[in-house]
Amino acid sequence: MGLILLLIAIFPANIYQLWASGAGTAVPLWILWVRLPIQGLFIWWAYSHTA
Repeated sequence: MGLILLLIAIFPANIYQLWASGAGTAVPLWILWVRLPIQGLFIWWAYSHTA
């Protein structure tokens, strides 16, 4: 459950990096967009492995 909470806590930072991507980040924009649903998959994966 701690991993799920960590992934949820980091999600706003991912949104912020996507929002501030015009500030000269070295990460391509498409990676920032793909990362959001993948993090949802990681949350689901962690939840499906809880007892």
